[in-house]
Amino acid sequence: MWNSHLHKGLSLKLNWIQSKTHPCLYYRRDHLLTVYIDYCILIAKTEKLIAQEMAENFEITVEGELLEAFELKVEKLNDQRITST
Repeated sequence: MWNSHLHKGLSLKLNWIQSKTHPCLYYRRDHLLTVYIDYCILIAKTEKLIAQEMAENFEITVEGELLEAFELKVEKLNDQRITST
């Protein structure tokens, strides 16, 4: 039920596009959003603006950086690649 509410809000109100091959993935311009159980992981250059938009349409709690939420070590390399462990 909540997934239907989330999908309608993302697709109809906020113009996010659901991936046809991965239904838990949404995209819009240069932003990615993935849904895992009751977590949403947002990847965006303008994260604060997108998070504000989400908060205006959904009841959300910002848990912090992805590194903190999933205890991952993510490192940006000099050649702009990203590695994680």
